[in-house]
Amino acid sequence: MNDEMNSSMGPLLGISAFFMLIVLNLVFRHVRWRLLPLPIVLIGIIFTFGAMGYF
Repeated sequence: MNDEMNSSMGPLLGISAFFMLIVLNLVFRHVRWRLLPLPIVLIGIIFTFGAMGYF
């Protein structure tokens, strides 16, 4: 089960980032920096999984 979860984590993160990109474009159409939350969320995910692996 652990191997299956590890192998499917990458595609799931890619699909979720793609859908977040679409939603951010639709919801924040009038905002100048509408895609700024996406890299902030991705950096937070990287730091979270890094901290979990470290601890």
